[in-house]
Formats: sequence, structure tokens, C-alpha cells
Amino acid sequence: MKRSILAVPSALVLAAALAACGGGSDTESEAEETRTGPLAGSEFGAAEGSDVEVPLDTSVAASGLQESMSTPAAVVTTDREGGQFVQEIEVEDLFEVEVDSLGYDADSVENIGDAVPHYIVYSGRYLNGAVTQSQPSEILFDVLDAEGTDLDSGVISFGGAEIEDERCQDLFTAMSFGEGAEYRTCQLLFLDPREPATIVWNDQRAPEPVADPVSWPID
Repeated sequence: MKRSILAVPSALVLAAALAACGGGSDTESEAEETRTGPLAGSEFGAAEGSDVEVPLDTSVAASGLQESMSTPAAVVTTDREGGQFVQEIEVEDLFEVEVDSLGYDADSVENIGDAVPHYIVYSGRYLNGAVTQSQPSEILFDVLDAEGTDLDSGVISFGGAEIEDERCQDLFTAMSFGEGAEYRTCQLLFLDPREPATIVWNDQRAPEPVADPVSWPID
């Protein structure tokens, strides 16, 4: 499949970086100092994480269709170095946004064509396996329509823009992804203009295909 790559203006990339770093007002700094949970005592939206490794146990991984979109499910993931770990994924939302809200230039908008931008919001919690230095940054999901057809439009984004939608706030990474570590992220997908029905976990680095991959019905 031919893939169209979109570039985001550097000003937006800088804005996103500043937003991720919490730079700006004194109010933002005070908010960081009073964070609780995974971000307690951390800076720049990066939780401390953990270097503690739990022995790999893929038997805890889920399979097949889950009860609802928000049902947490353990999935096997392969990192960039080929190490495997199991994490619990919880999908919070999949929602459509307007192309005009993304800040792309005219050429990028033309490349998008009829593809429909969506954000997928989800969190991940380490369960066992190899410790990686950050949570997966790739989009490891397929989105299918009611007929089971993949809605991947072939359009991917390059760079990043500030996400203003309230559903994509309070995001954070883990400095190292080991025992007790977690993250929350919001990733942009471009889908063909048909109604999404199912989200499927798709780890393309996996050494062998999963016979019955984890999937979630879209509520």
C-alpha cells in the first residue's frame, strides 16, 4: 500500500514540545509540583517508571474479542530490540476530529484526501517481560469496519502538533517501562471514511502472528 506522509509545521512541533514539557506559566509549574499518582514528583510529563523486570509470562495475555472497548486486556508487545513484554492496555476513546484542527499545510491536507483523522486514547501498564526505556510509540492498532475490513487509509503523520481536545490531556510517558510502570497516550490515525466498529491489537514486530488477536468493540 502506498503511504502518504504528512509534515507538521515546525512551529506546531515546538508548541507541542513546550506543552509536553509543562513550560509556560507559574500555574502550570505549581500544578506539576502537586501532581499525584504516576506523575507525583516528576517533571515534563514523564513518570519515573521502573527498571525492575518480571519474568516473561505470555500465558496471562488475553485473546479474541473483549467485552467492551474499555475492557482492560493484557497483550504481548515486541520492542525495537526484539525483546517481548506483556502490558495491560485500556482503550479509553476513539474519536473523529476535523482536518482543519490539525494545523497541516495545504500540501498535507491534499495528501489526506478523503481519509478521516481520529485520535485513539489509551493507557498501558507493564505486567512482565523485557524492560524497555519507554512505552511503545508506534500505533499498534488496526481499526476495522463492521465487515471486518481494515480502515487504514495509508496516510501517516510525521512530526506532532499540540492536541487541544480535552480528551487528549493529562498524557504521560514512563522513563523506563518495568514493574509498576504505566503511561497514557493519544495517537493520531487516518482512517478510510467508513464507520469504525472494532479496534484490533496488531504488533507488527511480533516474531509470529497471533492466531486470535485481542480486539475491542467500539461502543
